[in-house]
Amino acid sequence: MIGGLDPLRPGPLYLFTSARCFANGFIHATAGVSQIQPTDRQSQLSSDMLKFLFDWWDHHPDSYWLMVAGPTLLLFAWALIPIRESLRRQPDKVKSWIWSGLVVFLFLFAWRWPWLLSAHGLNPDESQHVAGALTLAVDPVFFRSVDGATSGPLNFFATLPLALTVGQIDYFTVRLTGLFLVWGSLLLGYQTARALTGAAVARLGLLPAAMFFATTDDWDFIHYSTEHLPVFLFCLTLWLLVRAKAAQHPRGWLVAAGLAAGLSPWAKLQMGPITAGLIGFALWQIAIRAASPKARMSHALALGLPTLAPTALALALLAMGGLTGVALQRYVLQVFVYVEDGGPYLDNLAKLGELIRISGTFPFFALGPLLMIILAGLVTVIKRRGRFHSLYTAGAALTGIGVFCVMLPGRPFQHYLLLLIAPLTLWGLAGLHDLWTSTDNRRWQVGLAGLVFLFGGLIPLGHRLSKPVPFMFGSFTEHWRHPRSGAANLVHHLTRPDDRISVWGYGPEVHAESGRAQATRDTDTFWLIGPPSSHRETYRTTHLADFMRNQPAVFVDSVGPDSFFYRDRLLQGHETFPALAGHITSQYTQVADLTPFRLYLRNDLFDERRLTAADLQTIVGKGRMERPLAASPSSITPPDARTERVGRQWVQMLLPPARMTWELTGNERVARIHYGFHPQAVAARSGDGARIIVEIESPGGPARPVFTHFVQPLVNPAERKPLSATLDLPPFPSGSLLVVRTDVGPQGDNAWDWLYLASLEFRKSPFPTAAQYPGFGRIPESATAATAYHVDEPEGRLLMQHAPARMVFPLSGLERQLSFSFGFTPGAYTGEGRTDGAVFRVERHRAGTGPVLLFERRLHPVAAPADQGRQAAAFDLVDILPDDRLHVIIDPGGNDSWDWTYVTDLLLE
Repeated sequence: MIGGLDPLRPGPLYLFTSARCFANGFIHATAGVSQIQPTDRQSQLSSDMLKFLFDWWDHHPDSYWLMVAGPTLLLFAWALIPIRESLRRQPDKVKSWIWSGLVVFLFLFAWRWPWLLSAHGLNPDESQHVAGALTLAVDPVFFRSVDGATSGPLNFFATLPLALTVGQIDYFTVRLTGLFLVWGSLLLGYQTARALTGAAVARLGLLPAAMFFATTDDWDFIHYSTEHLPVFLFCLTLWLLVRAKAAQHPRGWLVAAGLAAGLSPWAKLQMGPITAGLIGFALWQIAIRAASPKARMSHALALGLPTLAPTALALALLAMGGLTGVALQRYVLQVFVYVEDGGPYLDNLAKLGELIRISGTFPFFALGPLLMIILAGLVTVIKRRGRFHSLYTAGAALTGIGVFCVMLPGRPFQHYLLLLIAPLTLWGLAGLHDLWTSTDNRRWQVGLAGLVFLFGGLIPLGHRLSKPVPFMFGSFTEHWRHPRSGAANLVHHLTRPDDRISVWGYGPEVHAESGRAQATRDTDTFWLIGPPSSHRETYRTTHLADFMRNQPAVFVDSVGPDSFFYRDRLLQGHETFPALAGHITSQYTQVADLTPFRLYLRNDLFDERRLTAADLQTIVGKGRMERPLAASPSSITPPDARTERVGRQWVQMLLPPARMTWELTGNERVARIHYGFHPQAVAARSGDGARIIVEIESPGGPARPVFTHFVQPLVNPAERKPLSATLDLPPFPSGSLLVVRTDVGPQGDNAWDWLYLASLEFRKSPFPTAAQYPGFGRIPESATAATAYHVDEPEGRLLMQHAPARMVFPLSGLERQLSFSFGFTPGAYTGEGRTDGAVFRVERHRAGTGPVLLFERRLHPVAAPADQGRQAAAFDLVDILPDDRLHVIIDPGGNDSWDWTYVTDLLLE
């Protein structure tokens, strides 16, 4: 009861508390908790609601299009309604801010909300910002606690207000902060354009940018990037300058604009030249438009001096903390090293162009502004006006500076293109304004509006509608249940909230997902790895000093196979830094190698937080498998099989009979294939179809079936589009091959059998998964079998493990009973099946002692009818200690012919 009211009864208080609980649950869905722990009926209700919603969304992906339809139509109406209004410059009004802000935010949120719930980082930069924010929350002295490399301190501090308000620093709050900054940039841009050009031109001119930010599905543009805050500051500066122009006493607005511009370099130096160009344009306008020399000087000083104030304040604070030299080295001088290490500009331009082409998002945004720019230029030339409008010239100059800033680092990162959005939009707005005012003909203006609406709104929307729904549909429940990777889950378990951790290599996601602050200022060790140099030694010295001062509870080496960046432990592991390696060897103990992550626990914490092998497997197993990784094949037969372009991607043609193989390391748990029939073959309406077959070949063993699909596009219209399949792989030893091959249809004719493979992706995990062992209550840490594959029986899916086979289960010491079912499939003893039987055995293994037999049963289903069908076993476990292991063994009886054996329904309690 609250204030005499039952909060679970209908009423305003119930609605408020339910909404609050739902919001908290929504925020914590990816906030580093495996489940919401309800403290009352309301939180339980919100948890149940979210579980229902996530499951519903996973099974109804097309609901996404329904959810975006309303806000999209609302935005289009907002853009088109004022077309018939006059071009009178309109001052800011509260009503305009509220109405426009609401429409734009609903539009952005409707398209972008699924990305907010992704439990893994969409870009390493995003993970770095989460890691830095976690650290600043406990030690808010930048450059001492956090080094953002090319990202300035303001990018990190900007994430804290929202995160601290909701009480969680994670991907959700950081991405939501980025979304708010995008929203603010669009809203400020609209109000700026509205004051300069009127509502009709402003809304049409902002439409391409709004469509881009809302509908982009490219992770490089969606993650919280280093460009979000600088772009917002640019838009804020421009708005303040326009307010100053309209004000009778502009000095206050000019001071505010100068301060906003002065903050920009402390968000990202790369944005500095663009902002400087904007301030230079403003000073030029002051110089040519000021009423008197005194006003010119007064206004110029009011704008120019405040741009230096943020830097002066920052330098004073750094000097007080003795960090001036550190900041100069790490944030300013190191930028020159970063640029110097960049690749050739022409090569990077080609790579960036290829990324832009594949994504397609940015070109469709640029259609609208470029159309306005080109048409305005042509009208100006045809009408012989002599010169362009000053705003048009400013937009062109700022866009040119932006292109220079994008190319300067010498790296083909798409998110750098965000720096061009505001200048290019400003240029396009100026062009549209020139076109709109070139005549009073209403038909011309309506036609122009329709053209801009088509290229800036409808065509980009059509491009987005041709793509699938966000990847989170189908993954909401998984990310809800498993918000951390296996490595991050283990780190979270081994540490306490106030513990710090240190990560060597490039693994900031461990900080972000575990919720643990950095022990060193280096979120990644990019500058500590590489050839010897003076700056490398400087960074290593500082890194070791930070490490010794904070003594992290856990040290993580993220170098190894499948790592995002560093994969060679011999050349890039922490052992290449002898001083650090010596400290790790003497003061830390390795607790797990979860390739690529090696985790070490500080020795004084080892006894207190020690894990058994069973605990380790359980904790890591509750982690989320890594995101799918596209894999390159090791062989293609025939070797001259061609590649072709289907839609927006290149595919490998596999005309039957064809074969592709991938080498497996042993930790691949799920494969996802994308395949289909070439559209030309479908259009020919000929051919009897073809089979695509997925198998696993183990060294010295037969091929094991995983997936078969007889594709018949003429018979089944649903198979005329791109297809995909997600495959749970059975256990297999390292060195096996995954084989994808094609075969002809039933008539033996491969005419028009134009099957293709678009891509194959693996999801990996250090331990086997439940999907690989259907019916098992405890998953083994390892398994070997002559042949293993899944079969679907009336009783459910079975994992067949032909004898000889062995499964090893780590024990925590608390287990008291083992039960399981076992036997032969009927084909082993009916018809031609003539197995000579097999022995099912369970042994307890303990270090330093021999195996102890706990159970043994020989089945001979051909000779003994009682041994046919599913058998059951259950017995008590005694004298079990932590780190004991149970071996469930299937031995062939004499020979392994027809030994089609299985174990299922296994429970360890």
